[in-house]
Amino acid sequence: MVGFFGVRNLLFATAVIGASTGCQVQKDTTPPKFTGLATATAISTSEIELSWEPATDDTTPPERIVYDLCQSTAPGKCSEFSDLQTTPPGAFDFTVSGLNQGTRYYLVVRARDEAGNLDDNTVERSARTIPTAVVRSISAGSGTTCALLSDGTVRCWGENRIGQLGNGTRPDGSLTPIEVSSLTGASAVSLGGFHTCALLHKGEIRCWGDNDFGQLGLGAFPLADTPMMVKGVNNVVQIAAGGDHTCALTADGAVSCWGSNVAGELGAGSGKVGPQICMYSDACSLTPVEAKIGSGTVTSVSAGGTHTCAVFADRTVRCWGWNLYGQLGDGTTAERSGAVQVSGVDDAVAVDAGDLHTCALTASGTVKCWGDIPSGRLPPGTAPGKVRTVLDGVQSISGGFTHVCAVLTNRSMKCWGANESGEVGDGSQVFQAAPVPVVLEYPVSTVAVGLAHTCALTQSGQVMCWGNNQVGQLGDGTTINRMTPVPVVDLP
Repeated sequence: MVGFFGVRNLLFATAVIGASTGCQVQKDTTPPKFTGLATATAISTSEIELSWEPATDDTTPPERIVYDLCQSTAPGKCSEFSDLQTTPPGAFDFTVSGLNQGTRYYLVVRARDEAGNLDDNTVERSARTIPTAVVRSISAGSGTTCALLSDGTVRCWGENRIGQLGNGTRPDGSLTPIEVSSLTGASAVSLGGFHTCALLHKGEIRCWGDNDFGQLGLGAFPLADTPMMVKGVNNVVQIAAGGDHTCALTADGAVSCWGSNVAGELGAGSGKVGPQICMYSDACSLTPVEAKIGSGTVTSVSAGGTHTCAVFADRTVRCWGWNLYGQLGDGTTAERSGAVQVSGVDDAVAVDAGDLHTCALTASGTVKCWGDIPSGRLPPGTAPGKVRTVLDGVQSISGGFTHVCAVLTNRSMKCWGANESGEVGDGSQVFQAAPVPVVLEYPVSTVAVGLAHTCALTQSGQVMCWGNNQVGQLGDGTTINRMTPVPVVDLP
């Protein structure tokens, strides 16, 4: 039996023999096994949180392995792995601090054992620090989408062949958001068919894009690829861009409209006649004209394809313009150049005029719609202009060319209508005659419906889009149609 002291003497003797015979312990040159950085998430304006699975090593236990971090504002710049930060031993996550706000960083993490061996993985993750400005609202048009930021600037993406992006260039579009030129102090943004208007905090309007029908309100026909001031209307509290016309609600509850008047959508009370003759010899007005809406104070206005609707202080709804499919809701299909009251709606708080249909949101959270029977927003056999209840428990609505979406009071979302490009967002391309759920990771704040695409602003501040993406209107950096929501890249 060998006691403790016997073992110690035996080990000492072995060491002496090894030294006298020139035996040396082999140096560890094998790097740790490490799969690289797993996640990179911005948690503030100056911090990004990193996480990874722990590395393994032949000689160094996991709790003594350290991790070297490389960060850069450009991709692929960490090949030399210089300018490093090092984590405490055994860390499986790390918060990078002291970063610039609103900046995208590219990060690589490598494992280093006690012998100094560093693994050579090249896994790179990126994250953008949270900027001071955040997205406040969104609007969708034919092939363009825009976001209003809390700093009063606007970012747009998608089609730009006639200046819809407002950045001073044509015809190239953008697959990701770009800032509208020379625009600050915006409080709202509204997209029409091929033009965009922004309301400024001081009650002025700037518009850009297509102007064939005078929808920019410039007093002349040339299009504008940067924001231009609308002449002849002040103290505006709401802006609504339609197919080829635009309307504004002023602080005194009056409505002024300009642009195409092909079907009386300006509400000027003079049929299709306008001060000017525009594209295709149609009537139009290059400057704002007051809509003949009758007595009462308007609380909100919505411009559709070729008709316009307004909610009044008494919660009734009046519409004017084209009415072939009963979209004015007066029980007829006759065009109206002056406002007519919608039958069966007396408690509205909001109205949304689509292309051939109209929907109203009531004070009790019910959505009522009328018009556009062929597209299925109303069931076959419904009389033109007949109002039908579609959905209850609704917070807000938005209608496009052939589909409609609603944000529910529980902040979930439902859509219905045409779905050829996946714009309903249910993962299919099947027409949906009744509302179906759209699955989103976070609760929804608001929704914006375009021609054949849809975008939602979530309560996390993220903008998600789906549907047609032929000209990059989804903002995900591709032109691939999406049948389920994808995030817009490079927005705050």
